[in-house]
Amino acid sequence: KTSVMEELLSLCQTTPCASLPSVAGVTIPSDTPFAKALQILRDNKILSVPLIEDGKVVALFDRLDAVAFVLSRLDKVDEEEREAILDTLAKEGSILTSTAVSQVANLSERNPLRKIPESSTVFEAMKHLTSSHRVVVVNEGGAFVRVVSQSDIVRLFADNVKLFGDLATMTVGKLGLQLSPSLLSGVVTVHQDECAADAFQTLLDNNVTAIPVVDGSGHLVSHLSASDLSTMDAESLLCLLDPVDSLHPEAKVPVACKLTDQLSTVLTQFATTGVHRLYVVDEENSPVGVISLTDIVKLVVG
Repeated sequence: KTSVMEELLSLCQTTPCASLPSVAGVTIPSDTPFAKALQILRDNKILSVPLIEDGKVVALFDRLDAVAFVLSRLDKVDEEEREAILDTLAKEGSILTSTAVSQVANLSERNPLRKIPESSTVFEAMKHLTSSHRVVVVNEGGAFVRVVSQSDIVRLFADNVKLFGDLATMTVGKLGLQLSPSLLSGVVTVHQDECAADAFQTLLDNNVTAIPVVDGSGHLVSHLSASDLSTMDAESLLCLLDPVDSLHPEAKVPVACKLTDQLSTVLTQFATTGVHRLYVVDEENSPVGVISLTDIVKLVVG
């Protein structure tokens, strides 16, 4: 780390999590029915929610868990059987209302519960956020205080971009693997005409939270994430048998950057758009990599 980066680390080590801007936290009882929990995510426009049992946080439930839960019903069945299963769920909806959300929490294995004490600094939170999208801050009794997310941390970075020193003006291409491992390994994509259920399964199989959608020429046209199922309920489950691009018929242009963009620009894009990933595209608008919030946190923590 350069001396300038040491200033950034010092800021993180001396800034309490409590000082980060926050919104009113939403929590739900662990025995909340799955369908109701999903509606709470939708109504509050949030990706995850802590589950409470006996006054303490016991798990996190997020939209990817919902995806994994529904896809588990379709595992190893043919297309005709899929339609019959989804049709039954749509008509009855019993499993969606009778299943407690605690049975679904972290089914996707993407968002395990990480708890930190109320006195924690930003740096202490960051050490967890290299492998988790959010951590839950609890008081001495284990009760919920707030959530600190990767987005909170990257907004702090964007506000203090000068502390990145020369790194701030380095390009995505120059930083390369130091910034995004996918620039070497390549990026997994799905085609816009692919069945949505298969596309979501590809997302889960590749241990990612979102995936770029391309057309027949390999050009980036959209992206797929658990947010695309934000309106999912028993009646709309059959949409999983439709093509990916039918999930968002209106243009959904993903936020992207180029290899020539500077790190400072990337930080600003994350902070101002609220996205969790930027797709790196070439001159033909074909995805060649992905920069995630995890990559940004790891760049600083090391």
